[in-house]
Amino acid sequence: MATRTPSTTRHRLGEILIALGLVTDAQVDQALADGKATGRMLGDVLLDEGLITGHDLLRALATQFGVEFVDLDDVPIDAELVRRVPAHIARGHRAVPYAEAGGEILVAMANPVDVVAVDDIRHLLQAPVKALMADGAQIDATIERGNAADSQVAEVLEQVAADQAEDTIDAVIETTSSSPLIRFVDLLLVRAVQDRASDIHIEPSSDGLRVRFRIDGALTDALTPPASLQAGLLSRVKVMADLDIAVRRRPQDGRTSVQVGNETIDIRVATIPTVHGEAAVLRVLRPERGVAALEGVDLLPAQLDRF
Repeated sequence: MATRTPSTTRHRLGEILIALGLVTDAQVDQALADGKATGRMLGDVLLDEGLITGHDLLRALATQFGVEFVDLDDVPIDAELVRRVPAHIARGHRAVPYAEAGGEILVAMANPVDVVAVDDIRHLLQAPVKALMADGAQIDATIERGNAADSQVAEVLEQVAADQAEDTIDAVIETTSSSPLIRFVDLLLVRAVQDRASDIHIEPSSDGLRVRFRIDGALTDALTPPASLQAGLLSRVKVMADLDIAVRRRPQDGRTSVQVGNETIDIRVATIPTVHGEAAVLRVLRPERGVAALEGVDLLPAQLDRF
């Protein structure tokens, strides 16, 4: 039976840490001796001694495994991508897709050399993926943040349905009310900002009510609240934009501002009557973000140079 020789490109962890300038030869030698005496791994000893941080160790391990390291606190997270992998699968594999670049979806993983997990994520996303090493705690937090808005929306919709008989226009008008309907609109705006939506479309139809987000120019289905919420939802939006809630048979335009996290979001509101009732479009403007650079619109290099 043939044996496989170790790859000459895979360096020992201590050598990588020294090459990165994180520790000295003497510190590695001492840590190896301590680890041999106590049965601990080199990385654990260096961590316990405070000579390296957890991220230092992950960067070195990523180099050892031949993959890239990503600090999820330092990169923008595409919330829509996060939600494309069911939370229970993402938690099970401790993996989360967070961005798209070069025709591949970037996936942060605690164990990026787990080929079974990579194949599962690729199958779910139906796209090429690139696995990167990331801190497990950051992955968990990203998964929870990405799915928090959806779970909160579902919970609030249940409350809206339960309280609908008692929900009055007075509750919709009262801006400090804790009405589930008001919470639903607030969460809808939060999710739109997380998904980088430029517009929110609230559309009644013969089949019911649907909410769609315009993301990167394309309309995508976001929510399908009960059709019975149409009047209350439109009334709340009109109140926020200082429009006349009694006027339903002619278009109106207004604006408002909301606070989402630490960012102030400007909302332009346009309502219009349709054969199925009033519809509304909310333009989401983020003045603090400024104008996006051309490099951020995913043009191919040749197209970008030509433009």
